[in-house]
Amino acid sequence: MLKSTQFGDVTEIRMGRSLDGETVLYWVAAYLIDGILVDTGCDYSKKELADFLEGKHVSVIINTHYHEDHVGGNALLAKRFGLSALAHSETIHLMSRKHNLYPFQVEIWGYPDPSTTIPIGTSVKEGDVNLHVIETLGHCRGHISLFEEKRRILFSGDTWVGERPKTARVEEDVHQLISDLKKFELEPKIMFASLGKAVTEPQQVIKRTRVYLEETRDEIRCLHSQGKSPEQILEELFGRESVLASATQHQLSTKIFVESFLREM
Repeated sequence: MLKSTQFGDVTEIRMGRSLDGETVLYWVAAYLIDGILVDTGCDYSKKELADFLEGKHVSVIINTHYHEDHVGGNALLAKRFGLSALAHSETIHLMSRKHNLYPFQVEIWGYPDPSTTIPIGTSVKEGDVNLHVIETLGHCRGHISLFEEKRRILFSGDTWVGERPKTARVEEDVHQLISDLKKFELEPKIMFASLGKAVTEPQQVIKRTRVYLEETRDEIRCLHSQGKSPEQILEELFGRESVLASATQHQLSTKIFVESFLREM
């Protein structure tokens, strides 16, 4: 399923797999601005995306990172439109091969076809748009975000997914996420997140998220210094494990979130 919404110069393209034609398992988003396409969604929605982009004069793809819900349309768009994809140099080899995915990933997003990617520089210019590349490595290695200074537009990828996160992935570095959010304090007027969220007051939202993570870090460290285990800290601060843990074969959980704050920076 695919839905598009216009926000000034930016076309938000929300996509996801629907099993009944109405309910989407998990929305992801691509964004189109002056011929630049930021991310390409998952494998299940790649044909809808390609059909939607017919006549849109897309010139280049930028992938914020290598995860299967962000690169699923790369190979088809390259074949149909001859589009090149740009990404962080650390992720190019990851996009060029097939990964072993967990069952929940296959169910929701599917296997992306391997694709060829070109190392991105410090900025990407197309027409009147100049996207500055920001290394934001907390979510995963090779993750980037993009900032259009003239329009004050921020594309955050998966660096920001909500104001009060309570889960983390195995490969996430929460200390780095806090540092990444500090890089976002650029006075953006609007922020586009990978879940298909257009945040219209991003400065306040980014600050509240960073402060929440810093305060949570301090609470977790304090409880740990008292000899409490990650399981005990989880129960005291969050009450119980997230339902996402069992749904994702424990690849996304509150326990991982707690443990990530106890790693050395």
